[in-house]
Amino acid sequence: MFRNGYHPLSIEDNYELTDPAKHHTRTQLPSKYYLLYFGISRRYTADQRPPYEPQIRGEDKSVPEFQTSTEPREPFPTDIYYAGNMIREHFLDVCIFNREIGFVLTFILTGPPCSPRHSRTKGLRVYEATHRRHGSG
Repeated sequence: MFRNGYHPLSIEDNYELTDPAKHHTRTQLPSKYYLLYFGISRRYTADQRPPYEPQIRGEDKSVPEFQTSTEPREPFPTDIYYAGNMIREHFLDVCIFNREIGFVLTFILTGPPCSPRHSRTKGLRVYEATHRRHGSG
């Protein structure tokens, strides 16, 4: 990771070619990833809580709420499910990190409708407790 960049023609040197480029490993300078998507976005006012919207069935057909009903739903738990399922399918099985923490995180995000998925605060507390127990945080 090159926090201050490097010269495009000489990766070993800084942009000005005056010193070696300073770099860090991902362990020394961990990356942060933000999952953003605004393709199907709506704005709600404070008095629209909780909002109910018609179901929008995307590419991921595994949303538990969509298996038994076609009624309008609160969209936020579904968004959390989609994020967790994407992490499970694209990162958990291919990345090497503490497996228990990864399984706890994805269960929190993708568990059944009556699970902690609907409570982001409770899910975060469970994740942080697991993270601390393994000496990772």
